[in-house]
Order: sequence, then structure tokens, then C-alpha cells
Amino acid sequence: MVFQWLEDHEIGSIPFVWNFLVGHNKVKENDPSSTFPKAIHYTLRGPWFDAWKDCEFGELRLNELEEYKKEVNKTEN
Repeated sequence: MVFQWLEDHEIGSIPFVWNFLVGHNKVKENDPSSTFPKAIHYTLRGPWFDAWKDCEFGELRLNELEEYKKEVNKTEN
């Protein structure tokens, strides 16, 4: 148990955008500001697999990976 120090009624919920399930949750076109993901959970497969690189929100993950690699290269050089 992770929350042993709390009673069940003291454990709250978080908005789905903080655990956005790719393929399950959807961004509403008429309400993107409150439905766009803040944390993405690739439930089946993710863009690190060649066959899934074009999955929903895959470009975000791949762009972040490229930015990370650039930063690592800066600190190594």
C-alpha cells in the first residue's frame, strides 16, 4: 500500500489530463485548454517502436527525445 497513512476518503483524484491514456482519452476540439494532456501514458505501445512512431502524440515524445539528446551533447562537449 502506497498511501497507508491516509484513510480512503482522504485520497483524491487527479484530472485525467495528468494521466492521459493514448487511445482512450480524447482532446475535445471545443475545449482543448482543459482536455489537452499534461502527462501522456502510452497504454499499448509508444512512438519508440518504428511501427508506432506516428501514434497519437508520438511527435511530442520524439521531439522531447531530440531536445534531450541535444542537451546531453552540449554537456558532453
